Amino acid sequence: MSKLGKKLFLVFLILVILSLLMVGIFINFSIGERFDNFINLQREETISELAEVLSENLADDGFASVENLIDNFSRTNRIPIWVENNQGEIIYFPVQNNQMNQMMRRMGMNSNPHLNSMRQTPEDLPGKTMSREVYAAGEKVLTLFWKEMSAENQLDSELYNYFRRNIYRAIIFSALIVILLIIFLSFILSKKITDPLIKLKNAALEVAGGNYQQNITSKGDDELVELIKAFNLMSKKLDKLEKIRKESTSDLAHELRTPLTTIKGYLEAIEDGKIKADQESITEMQEETARMTSLIERLNEFAEAQNKLFNLKEEKIKLNSIINK
Repeated sequence: MSKLGKKLFLVFLILVILSLLMVGIFINFSIGERFDNFINLQREETISELAEVLSENLADDGFASVENLIDNFSRTNRIPIWVENNQGEIIYFPVQNNQMNQMMRRMGMNSNPHLNSMRQTPEDLPGKTMSREVYAAGEKVLTLFWKEMSAENQLDSELYNYFRRNIYRAIIFSALIVILLIIFLSFILSKKITDPLIKLKNAALEVAGGNYQQNITSKGDDELVELIKAFNLMSKKLDKLEKIRKESTSDLAHELRTPLTTIKGYLEAIEDGKIKADQESITEMQEETARMTSLIERLNEFAEAQNKLFNLKEEKIKLNSIINK
């Protein structure tokens, strides 16, 4: 994986870890309340079903005919239930107290008055008390009471912890899958991004070495492709300028060689005595010298123009003054 790919992987990994931490914190603070709401809604629906069953099974002998049914229901669903008759008396307490009284009766003992005095009504316990009335033949005969559950309730702490553990396992499992996806996506993205950049870097090194014939193929319409197109255009212009420079240098050398050759020829002929150093010869050499001087001055002007071209100074001007002129 390239350096850029590693950086992308680290960035994605940090973002995912931060996201998972935020989700974990949110779940940790909200899971208890959401779990309570879910369980309490289930309890309310279940006890509503119990009330309907009691309405159908209440016989002439009253509550005794359904007491076992309530015992089984409370034990199976782990819901402490109190039952109140029409006189406002609690005639049924949660299963633990009932089991103790039944065991004492089977042993030939009366119910323990101290135990009865320790029986707690729904109002004696913390939390909100819920109720559901039971009707038979159109008349209210019983009222069922139970307490809303909280996450700290010991009767359901095992279920709550099991629920929370499963949520955390799901988060950890999701995190592992996301990390694997990040590794795969980082590799794909880094390859897609870094391959053109590596080609661009190698081409730039070639241009720096004087090889201007560089053309990088690219597909798409993003900023990276625009950069590659700009580089290709720059390389093309540099190659063209390099050809012009070589041609200009060749032409300049030819132009300078002509007057120098002429002057050299006159000087050698005078030295050999083939021609005399008269006014005509001197005038001819002066003309060639002036021609060479003109070429040198034009070359200096070109160099100065190049310096001005590459050292432009931007200034704000008012177009009105230029237009008025």
